[in-house]
Amino acid sequence: MFLSIQEPIITEDSTFLERLGLGGETLLIGMIIVFAMLFVIYLALTAIRAILAGKRNDSPEHPAEKEAVTSAVVPEAPAAVLPAAPQADDRALIAAITAAIAAYTGETPTSFRVVSFKKRPSR
Repeated sequence: MFLSIQEPIITEDSTFLERLGLGGETLLIGMIIVFAMLFVIYLALTAIRAILAGKRNDSPEHPAEKEAVTSAVVPEAPAAVLPAAPQADDRALIAAITAAIAAYTGETPTSFRVVSFKKRPSR
């Protein structure tokens, strides 16, 4: 039998290699159990994500409603853009960025907050 209380595996007469072998077996069995449980947790999380993604239905059911929502959210671009004074119109810029993010994600502008933004160098 593999594990027995009546017969100890390690005795006083056991050699170093026998003790080392038992330690290696114990290490290997422990690592296999740990990685098997991690794999089971991964499968459970993947299943939960699939179940929750299936229940989530943010888009309208009818295509006509979807077109109406996107056309109502996205404003048309102005014909001419006037240059703004530097550093004077930060609130308007933040409002424009917030509106653009809201139009892109389809959420309301009050559901998130723009904390900071940085201008990227043009390429």
